[in-house]
Amino acid sequence: MNDTDHIIAALQRQLDHERAQRQHAESVLHESQRLLAGLMHNLPGMAYRCRINSQWTMEFVSGGSLPLTGYAPDDLIGNRRVAYGSLIHPDDRDHVQQTVYTALQAQQPFEVTYRLMTACGVEKWVWEQGRRVERTSGNSDALEGFITDMSQRVLAHQQLEQRVGERTRQLTTLLEVQRTLSSRLDPDAVMQMIAEEARQLIGVSFSALFVREDETLRVAALAGRYGPDMMVGYCMPLRDSATGLALLSGQVVCIDSLDDPRIYRKAMEAAHIESMLGIPLLLGDTPIGVISVGASHPHAFRADDEAMLALLALVQQLRWKTPVCMPRHSKRQHLKNANALRVTCMMRSRKPFFRPV
Repeated sequence: MNDTDHIIAALQRQLDHERAQRQHAESVLHESQRLLAGLMHNLPGMAYRCRINSQWTMEFVSGGSLPLTGYAPDDLIGNRRVAYGSLIHPDDRDHVQQTVYTALQAQQPFEVTYRLMTACGVEKWVWEQGRRVERTSGNSDALEGFITDMSQRVLAHQQLEQRVGERTRQLTTLLEVQRTLSSRLDPDAVMQMIAEEARQLIGVSFSALFVREDETLRVAALAGRYGPDMMVGYCMPLRDSATGLALLSGQVVCIDSLDDPRIYRKAMEAAHIESMLGIPLLLGDTPIGVISVGASHPHAFRADDEAMLALLALVQQLRWKTPVCMPRHSKRQHLKNANALRVTCMMRSRKPFFRPV
């Protein structure tokens, strides 16, 4: 082998070595890209890199953009089909821009929550975290970050605030009712006011107070409409209704639907009532009446509705501590127990009296 052959062989070995190194580097790069793609795929949201401009023009978008925005990555990159900035709710765009630019001026990462309009027109609440990325290639700096859907969390918080506000309003109204009733002695007016407040506070189709008279229940007060025959003074058989069951058992009765075997179905269907809640009114230990509410849809009542109705029942029972405010029939029937009256409100054992909102 002459010198030329040696040189060629050495060059071949060098080429083979460089080819092996390049193949190894490509293999490592491919594996890194595969791992990165897997991580991006498993992220509950969209990773991105974008330019710092009014449209937040995307340079890179992960596959999470499709479930988040309804647009594929290729639709967003370079504003090819739509600019990401146009997806931000118009009322939130200034807030997003101000938050981002304030953080950039302070050389800090940013976090911002805002509404996003998807390709289908669905409004989502999203949370975004990002930071400036400096580039040395002469290109302007960019933002890199992550955006995820937090609609359920925001809506849950809004619902909680709404329910707290509702209960605050209801309790305030309840205190006003008690103050108003403290100056009234007419038992019929007292019961009518409580029936009307029960209907408004719980937001139902009807509310009524019933008083037992022998083997019947007499409508003592009524707010709303319950069937064609129901009116103040109307008497119905004690044992043919869920209301009667509440009185006879001395316990709260909640009817969630017309499928409940305890109800007198025809009466509820005629009244267009599909769910009902009844709480017995006690004189001493004896149930003498029922406060009842009904709704036109099934599964209408929550535990806090039960607690609110129980408070109204308590107000009514407190009024009955004054003999002149007792129902006429109950006054005759229970006069011998007048000095032993105590107020109780029996709740279902399967639920606590109060529950967290």
